[in-house]
Amino acid sequence: GAEIAPDFASMIAKVIARGASREQAAARLRRALDELEVIVEDGIILSNGNFHVPALALAFDAAAIGLSQVANVTTARAEKLMTERLSDLPGTLSPRGTTRAGMAPLLKTAQALAIEIGHLANPVATDQRSSADGVEDDTSNAPQAVAKFEQALDRFRLLVGLEFVIAAQAVEMAAPQRLGRATAIAQQAIREIVAPLDEDRGFGAAVEAVAALIADDRFQRRLDAALA
Repeated sequence: GAEIAPDFASMIAKVIARGASREQAAARLRRALDELEVIVEDGIILSNGNFHVPALALAFDAAAIGLSQVANVTTARAEKLMTERLSDLPGTLSPRGTTRAGMAPLLKTAQALAIEIGHLANPVATDQRSSADGVEDDTSNAPQAVAKFEQALDRFRLLVGLEFVIAAQAVEMAAPQRLGRATAIAQQAIREIVAPLDEDRGFGAAVEAVAALIADDRFQRRLDAALA
């Protein structure tokens, strides 16, 4: 936030470029400045080709693929809670028995979210295109990789929120004598915003509320403290 006096401005950085003409040298100077990244927090200046970031595209593509795998496992866990022979609980997690839909409709939503996340995991780094009349002969698609990962992450938060809603109902019905510290905190936090299921009802707003809870740093800190 401090101002730099004019007497010292020229001492901050010096960039020297050579070219066959003044115009070419100026273009190289502009390019050099474009390819500098200043990381204030670490107090460093990095030289990088800002226009060409294939490593970023590859990293986000890989992260999206990994997220898809976790999404499939998350969906499977929710399904198992509603599989009577595995959980020893009513198949719909309804206290009124399998004559009610209970939590079963949420599995359709879970599967749809997992499918969308899987679709967003399709890599874009392999789909290079040539541009600028062949001068820039490789586009990394890094912005697309980041954007689709963000979309997948939003859906994954909803999927985890959905699993928490189902799990909270399963805990209510199983009525264990004691819960682990972190599990007890999560159960209490969910029950503060989502009432136990009695008669069939919609859960869209509840899933969104729990997804927001999971993303809250305060909730994560409470869980971390319980596990420490």
